[in-house]
Amino acid sequence: MKLSKLTTIIAASLLTLGLATPVMAASWDSTATVSFTDPSSVTTPLDPNDAATELTGSGTTNQSGSLTIDYASKLDFGQRTTSNTQEQTFNAKTDTVQIDGIAGSVKRSNFVQVTDKRGGGLGWQLAAKQSLPFKNGEEHQMTGTKILFNDRAVLGTESGQEPTMVGGNVTVLADDANVKLLNAPTGKGTGTTIHRFGGEVTGTEQEETTGVQLVVPAGAARAGTYNGTLTWTLEDTPDETV
Repeated sequence: MKLSKLTTIIAASLLTLGLATPVMAASWDSTATVSFTDPSSVTTPLDPNDAATELTGSGTTNQSGSLTIDYASKLDFGQRTTSNTQEQTFNAKTDTVQIDGIAGSVKRSNFVQVTDKRGGGLGWQLAAKQSLPFKNGEEHQMTGTKILFNDRAVLGTESGQEPTMVGGNVTVLADDANVKLLNAPTGKGTGTTIHRFGGEVTGTEQEETTGVQLVVPAGAARAGTYNGTLTWTLEDTPDETV
């Protein structure tokens, strides 16, 4: 009787295990897809003293796209006296802008603003050159001029993502050659970056800044108004070695 009882229990256990074994009848892989585009809206210029505040100014570019130059101050070196005997250095006027939340116009240091909305932090670099030399209405060209960018600073809307300044004070010659100012290697430079020339300027009183200067050789200038062109170039090919 004991043997018969044990045999019955084992048989029942084996039957239970057999019922619990799954049998795969069929399988199929379905696909899942998602597509992305980079934002391309116009980015509003920001205060070079406070990247959280918007402003309006004459340097606004209204560029649209995912990698843009949003603002570049128009440089005005004022009315000066010619000299045939000595090299002269002239400070640029401060930028007159309107700041959100502040009544009337205020002064700010000259600056350029770049925005990178592309996904992935692909990097970029910013350069400047005197693409057209200073000429007056009589087509007289000032030769040997230099534009100096001094006391440079970088502000960004995304902490830790700021690009690297290339060099210290930068000199842009009248030779149509690009001079690098900022480099954002892969993983840097996302969001909006402000590159300010000179210290913080506030209020309405400061008329000039040493942040941008024009150097004119002795005897290079004649009476009249000279106009030139400074070209800012933003490239999506960063220097990964800087």
